[in-house]
Amino acid sequence: MLERLQALNNILSVNAMSKSKDPPKPTTSDSEAFITDEINAMVSKQSHGLFYLNSGAGRTVVNDLTLLVDPSPVKKQIHTFSAPVNVTHQGTLDFKGIKLYPVYYVPNGPVNLLSVLQLCDHGLKLTMKSNVFIIKYENRIVDVFQREGNLFVSKLPSTSVYSVMNAPSHWHLTLGHPSDLYIKTLLREGRRKGNFTQSSSCQVCQLAKIRNRPHSQELPHADAPFLKIHMDTLQINPPTRNGYKYVLVLTDDFSRFNRIYLLSEKAQAEDQITSYLNEIKNKLDITPAYLHTDCGGESSRVPQTNGISERFNQMLLSKVRCLLGQSNIPILFWDEAALHASLLLNMLPHKHLNMDSPIMVLKRKHLLIEPEIKLHQLVPFGIQITTKIMNPSSKITPRGEVLQESTFESYSDGLRLLNLKTDKIQVSRDYRMAVNTVVPTMHQPLSVLPMNPPEPVSVVPTTEKLKNYEYVPYYREAPRNIFSSIRQDNIVEGKKNTRNSDQLLLTDAVPYLKAVNDPIERTKWRKAMDAEFDSLMSHNTGELVPYPEKPTKVIGGMWRLTLGRNETFKVMLSLVVNLNYIPYQFDIKTAFLHGDMDALLHVKQVKGYEEKGKENWVWRLRKSLYGTKQAPRMWKSKLASALSSLGLISTRSDELLFINDEKSLLLHVHVNDAFIISQSENIIIEFLNKLNSIFKLKSKKKPTQHLSYSLKWSSDKILINQTDLITKTLQQFNMDDCRPVKTPCNGNFLNELELGISNEVLNVTLFQQAIGSINYLAHHMHPDILFTVNHLSRYSTRPNQCHWNALKHLLRYLKGSKDKCLIYSRCTAKEMLTGWADADYVNVKEDRKSITGYVVFALGNPVCWLSKKQSVVAQSTTEAKYIAMNIFMKQLQWTTFVFSDLGYGSIQPIVYNDNLGAVIISKQALLNANTKHIEVRYQYVQDCVMKKLVTVVQVSTNDMIADILTKPLGVIKMQKVYRQLHLKDCGGVL
Repeated sequence: MLERLQALNNILSVNAMSKSKDPPKPTTSDSEAFITDEINAMVSKQSHGLFYLNSGAGRTVVNDLTLLVDPSPVKKQIHTFSAPVNVTHQGTLDFKGIKLYPVYYVPNGPVNLLSVLQLCDHGLKLTMKSNVFIIKYENRIVDVFQREGNLFVSKLPSTSVYSVMNAPSHWHLTLGHPSDLYIKTLLREGRRKGNFTQSSSCQVCQLAKIRNRPHSQELPHADAPFLKIHMDTLQINPPTRNGYKYVLVLTDDFSRFNRIYLLSEKAQAEDQITSYLNEIKNKLDITPAYLHTDCGGESSRVPQTNGISERFNQMLLSKVRCLLGQSNIPILFWDEAALHASLLLNMLPHKHLNMDSPIMVLKRKHLLIEPEIKLHQLVPFGIQITTKIMNPSSKITPRGEVLQESTFESYSDGLRLLNLKTDKIQVSRDYRMAVNTVVPTMHQPLSVLPMNPPEPVSVVPTTEKLKNYEYVPYYREAPRNIFSSIRQDNIVEGKKNTRNSDQLLLTDAVPYLKAVNDPIERTKWRKAMDAEFDSLMSHNTGELVPYPEKPTKVIGGMWRLTLGRNETFKVMLSLVVNLNYIPYQFDIKTAFLHGDMDALLHVKQVKGYEEKGKENWVWRLRKSLYGTKQAPRMWKSKLASALSSLGLISTRSDELLFINDEKSLLLHVHVNDAFIISQSENIIIEFLNKLNSIFKLKSKKKPTQHLSYSLKWSSDKILINQTDLITKTLQQFNMDDCRPVKTPCNGNFLNELELGISNEVLNVTLFQQAIGSINYLAHHMHPDILFTVNHLSRYSTRPNQCHWNALKHLLRYLKGSKDKCLIYSRCTAKEMLTGWADADYVNVKEDRKSITGYVVFALGNPVCWLSKKQSVVAQSTTEAKYIAMNIFMKQLQWTTFVFSDLGYGSIQPIVYNDNLGAVIISKQALLNANTKHIEVRYQYVQDCVMKKLVTVVQVSTNDMIADILTKPLGVIKMQKVYRQLHLKDCGGVL
């Protein structure tokens, strides 16, 4: 404080000597900022690149407009001791990676003043040591201010990260070698500054842009976007690494917005044109009226007949040649350059548009059909990138590797990167520009230009950018396809702008980036997230505080969009259809927000939902929050306490199954979704009214959807299906138009997989995604595919062509059986609980192990099933089936406990097995040469039989229901198993 007062006195003394008139007294009309005469104290210095620390100012002041990001005009006066200061703009200052807002722009200000108060408000910490001020953020040194006289000044320029590229040639290279007029116009509109290299002095431009003089006569133009579209097909040789030889160019007449598609055959153009027209229709509700084309011919002699397309072809090829020339990337990667050139041409000003850009024309009319790439996000094509290695081989090996940038990924602001060591294209979440980089001279002449569509890969935004660049010449062979050498049209039909999704697990979350970037789905997800954020505010979940100074854990903030599953639900459905229970469903809104937080926890603000001016502040939680470790426990404790107050307690078999003392109300909870049944509707309504006074909930009688199930109700039947989920799965892997088959696998399935093993591993990620999706369906509603998907999953880390063919066959079977329903009907038998256990001896040729399969029926309806490889090698069929019964007995006993908790007393289930020897061993504790080696853990079934907990009965092999879970079956046997498992077509049942 003493230092600041001395500095202020010196400043006032300087002003008193330099002013002939008495300065006006400071007023309090502007409560936001009170700037001292330090602004005028440094008049003799030109310090546009430096910042002076000011503890008396409430707001940061700059004298260079290019330091602000997205500045907006304002009319404001800030009063000082000497004279008012006029503020013309305010915006955000990127101060060494920390965004400060609001920051004022004073045109005539001699220096830049950094407000200490504003730094503290944004979570930064200031420490003074030996006449040096150190500014830290999250234990990271942001800047150091050293003392000069009575002031503290930053020795490093604090120029915005968005304005650092002001070297003479950087903008010319970054924007793909446009002329100076275009660069100046674009940077002036974007409020960027920089020096410009004359196009005539650029060797790359001179070699790449020579062309004929233009013709002056013009044809009539459209008066609205997307009413008239110009089309042309451009052939480029040699083909790319993926076999593409053509570029389909689509240009809007009104806005000059372009879209290109990469084709291997010219006949593919029709499908892509139709897709583009449908996209315009679906997104903008506009139907193009005119399609201008040369009808498949060429206009090389008379380009005026299709002038717009021909001129665009020239610009595209010129820019592609420039991009390849500046980067020295092999020409077989011209597809990456073409996509990047197309993006740049949409951003650059156009003479026909009065020096406006196509993107801006469409943006002002709210007719954008793809996300806008901002100017500050651009980097030169082929620049050297340092990216993080996801799986380092050792703890002491480097964490980064050097790649080359190719272009932006569609519907993302991330980058596709060329890995020159592995000859692959990859996408990194974390990357930065290489340090101490230079622009090389052209080492080889530009010759024939190649062409190939890029493989789309999902990416995420960059985390940091540095201002130096480097281009590295590269002459090695072009990389192979990053996915696999298998033809994609055998499995997934290629699409423009498709992206890899994260691997789908049984209860996996919808990927956040996919939800917010998907052009079709993002609207509904954004609406849901807005509602969720409003709920966070209404529940007083936390308070916004500056970043904590003391060491404490601050977790990241994001949305988690989850799905779920539950087996107990099927038992309750069987009770409904057999015992005339009345079903209800209810959903508790924002369930996790009700739990009281029992620990000090800070959460960063969610991207896109930051409070303006407090972007670096964090939330201190009062209530539990989705994604925190404590949230499930807090919500469970809160819910259990609420249900206990209403007379419901958790059961021993399933802690999510609650029941009252009279056993008249059954409640099963899955996070915030609950299924409740009772034989009295009044009991349910009374309970829901009481619960609604504690939580806000939404209820429905006989729901048509619960979790991932679709339900249809009648007096004596319930139809359960997952048709929508199957359709979505087929669409995800582009198999929705495939030809259906009648069996999940062919008769020689096992031998083909065993003999088809090779070292050629194909597309592991996509294979795992498909297996995860199908596995979810198999465990929930389709026992007929469980054996096949379980067997295929063993090859998920090394799939080859044979495994892909089997997976495609399985998807085709799902296409033909997607309308099948699992039918729960009233049971006429006396047994409440039965089970079928089977095994296939030496099913796995690799390790000679057998396969266990079982299915459990509750009140005559299948409720759970399993197909699993045994953990030991059985020495006979009898031993294999005896082991299967022991494995099955654990699941059967759990189901017995469920019925016992529901008040049905002692139940003696019946176990069916088709092997006489296994049945005899289970009933008699024989110890002979054939049984003495069986492990003790597999004698559990004998103990259950001796205690009369279960009854084991032999059944004919032809009647064994679990047979489908242990081996492939033919069409005739499949039809019989459908009837046994209650699987039928949905049409005409109700």
